[in-house]
Amino acid sequence: MKVIFISAGAVLLLFILLTITRLWGLGQHYPEFQHPFFSVTEKPLVILKAKNLNDIEAALKAEPSLALWLDIETTIDAKLLFANTELKDVIAKYPKQRFVLNILGNVENVHNSLVKSLKDFSKEKLFLIQSNYNVVMSSVKNLEPFWLYGCSQADLMRFLTYDSMWILPAAPFKGDVFIAPLKILGRSAFNEEILKEVHRRNKKVILGPISNKSEYDDASRLKADGQLIENLSDFLAWTRP
Repeated sequence: MKVIFISAGAVLLLFILLTITRLWGLGQHYPEFQHPFFSVTEKPLVILKAKNLNDIEAALKAEPSLALWLDIETTIDAKLLFANTELKDVIAKYPKQRFVLNILGNVENVHNSLVKSLKDFSKEKLFLIQSNYNVVMSSVKNLEPFWLYGCSQADLMRFLTYDSMWILPAAPFKGDVFIAPLKILGRSAFNEEILKEVHRRNKKVILGPISNKSEYDDASRLKADGQLIENLSDFLAWTRP
């Protein structure tokens, strides 16, 4: 009997602690970070996951307002490359585009190299910094706090974990934009409650890469602020009346 009372008391205490944590999270207020990367007239913002420079050229001829997602590789000496071209040269070639810069590697001093590469454009360009390494984004943010920042896979897992514990409103997230594929290893990378929580915090949501009409319909239904696409011609076919 004593064991039963102790167990019941522990469960009650845990419930109280979870409730307090949840209410604390719901009580937090998040002012919206106004940034021109997301235009009020573009809903959703369409972002092309570019494969190379030819891919960019062809897409921008058809849709000049596209934002561009670039997977950035880092050499051992922290040089930043997209499709074997230095990042700063790519940025200089497209002075009117918005860029999501996905930093693939966690190389020493990569944050300084990134800021240095973009310093000549930072007053005019619109950048969203993305990486699977939180340390990369936080290091860049210390140098450039007014750029936009995405989220890592660890952030996605943290949201799912807190949601499973009924304390989703208390999940820590330092990014400005929730970026997620629709699935990871065949399983959903998020749920609708997570997206509602992200929007409650006045954060933006980008979903993708979107590879078929079904995923496009899902992203539209979930009211993503941005849709990451891999093929422009497919996307135009999906959106055609």
